[in-house]
Amino acid sequence: MIADDPPVWVSKRRQPQRVRAAGRYDPRIPRATYDAAVSYGQRIGVLLDAIYDACPDGEASPEHLGRLSPAHRAVFVVEWAMSEIYNGTLDQYFFNSAGDMAADLPAAARFLGADDYAAIFDDAVAFFDPSRITDRSYRQARLRELEEAHRPDELGEVNDRIYELEDAGRIIYRQICEYIDDHSGVFFRDSPPV
Repeated sequence: MIADDPPVWVSKRRQPQRVRAAGRYDPRIPRATYDAAVSYGQRIGVLLDAIYDACPDGEASPEHLGRLSPAHRAVFVVEWAMSEIYNGTLDQYFFNSAGDMAADLPAAARFLGADDYAAIFDDAVAFFDPSRITDRSYRQARLRELEEAHRPDELGEVNDRIYELEDAGRIIYRQICEYIDDHSGVFFRDSPPV
């Protein structure tokens, strides 16, 4: 059984050994490496390491991510968002460079079968002008506008819905890992292609 513990950086359990990606723009790893991880967060962390390894100079830029499979991009976008959200709420996600991919977040969550999270991400992204959401300066200014208009609690209420889902047992990392297990040929170089 896999533990439902917090994101990779919070876990005090043994971290899996880092395994390199199959090649440039090919972040597939051996299935045994993934299976050796003791939590959902660690399993996703192993895949993230491979995504970074597969990108030139370890830079997971939008250009480089665009050359990966849609499944790998979706895992990266959702995990990066959740890392920021767990560390400091949606506010932090939109304030930091992770928010540069906010326009892709709802679709990435849907792609991975996390429709309940996608609905929350749709509501969060709706606080921003969709044509400008990739601009970090704009997002930061918009967060200040919400603060000055005494509306920061509205985004906080959207954030609270994430924790309500988790309290109800709908853990996004479990959903992502279920997707990965169902599409193993995309993620593991020793699994049959999908």
